[in-house]
Amino acid sequence: MIGLLAIVCLPLALMASATVARRISLDLPDRWQTALPSPFDVLDDSATPAAFPHLTCSLFIGAALGRTSDPWVLLCHAFFILSLAVTATVDARHGLIPDHLSLSILVSGLAANGFHLRGMPVTGAVAGAAVTWCGFKAVQVFAGRWMGVDGDTVFGEGDVKLGAAIGAWLGGVGGCLSLALGIVILVIKNNKMSKEKNIDEITEIPFGPYLLLSSGIISVAQIYQTKF
Repeated sequence: MIGLLAIVCLPLALMASATVARRISLDLPDRWQTALPSPFDVLDDSATPAAFPHLTCSLFIGAALGRTSDPWVLLCHAFFILSLAVTATVDARHGLIPDHLSLSILVSGLAANGFHLRGMPVTGAVAGAAVTWCGFKAVQVFAGRWMGVDGDTVFGEGDVKLGAAIGAWLGGVGGCLSLALGIVILVIKNNKMSKEKNIDEITEIPFGPYLLLSSGIISVAQIYQTKF
């Protein structure tokens, strides 16, 4: 029954996330006014990087179904992943993360934990947001002082705010693990792209899709570690 429900609901959820992304584009500045992708844009090779978040969130939501059938746990997990998918889509296409997207994820994370829907007290969610924000800021400072790189080249302020929002959902440890895993995936991908294009350095890579991937992995891991 759960599998049948997933088959029916996941495509609808993906289309809903694409619709929300298009609605968001109406509020973006003129230089951001380009059509946002639908889940089916993956058929077009040129759109694959932007369609990647939709495919990833489908995988993570399906993975959670293999561990629990608790409707509240699944609803919160699906909302978190779909919200990140929309944000990652905007970041992949435009290279920017609007503040209202990060704020909505932050507030919803505090609310979910405030109503005890994810097994963490609201104080832990607040602390998680603060700790993860500090982690992102520390990476910016480290990159600027010791690596000789502009901190904003590594993370924009939108990434830092999104990190705080992720911490509100996953807690301080989960948020920092998402940051670390996202950086590892980004470095591996960056090295691969550098070799393929025969250049020394690739910059201006949107970090949102990598945060979606790492946060999804951590969120699923937390679900599998929880006793229902």
